[in-house]
Amino acid sequence: MRLTTQGNLHALWDQALRGSSPEQLTAAFERLDARQVGQGFTPGTWLMESREFLHEDVYTRPVKVQIAETAADSDRVTVTLEEEYRPRMQAISLQRIAQSAARLAQTLKAMDLP
Repeated sequence: MRLTTQGNLHALWDQALRGSSPEQLTAAFERLDARQVGQGFTPGTWLMESREFLHEDVYTRPVKVQIAETAADSDRVTVTLEEEYRPRMQAISLQRIAQSAARLAQTLKAMDLP
């Protein structure tokens, strides 16, 4: 799916943390609560959470509307992202990186390695 600016939606999310600072990551880590960390990393949980983000935050309602309005015979979908899309994308990406670090730490701690 092409964006009205440049690139595609997948590439945009791949680069969501470009320009983020270590301080932003630290702040995201400090904002995590026990519910967000859980009991460590489990792939199934991570996958289901990511699926929720996909349906709610990657393909937002305005994006879905633009996709639906694309001509059926078109092989290319072009969307315009709402103004708050990119800041929200960066915040979600920072949160997911912080969660992954915290969950990995929980998993390693639970292993009780010498």
